[in-house]
Amino acid sequence: MTSLTSIISSGGSVYSFIDLAFTVSSFSQSYSHSIHSIANIEIPMEIPEDCDIIPPDVRRGPRRPKRKRIDRKHKSKPETYSLEAIVID
Repeated sequence: MTSLTSIISSGGSVYSFIDLAFTVSSFSQSYSHSIHSIANIEIPMEIPEDCDIIPPDVRRGPRRPKRKRIDRKHKSKPETYSLEAIVID
């Protein structure tokens, strides 16, 4: 953005700093010719019925190892005390 600002402030034309390959006329000229598709004779039009096509054998890669978590069933519960059971003399 600073180069654009300096070109404008000096009174120069911004378009004089653009390469001719990026102009609309160059783009139009490069696509002015019609593009023809290439006929491919090697590909058969019909597939024989006796041809069995099966998918490739795909194996899953190694997964991320599972985390070792503490089972909540075996986790010890904190001791609770009731205030009624404590006798203070």
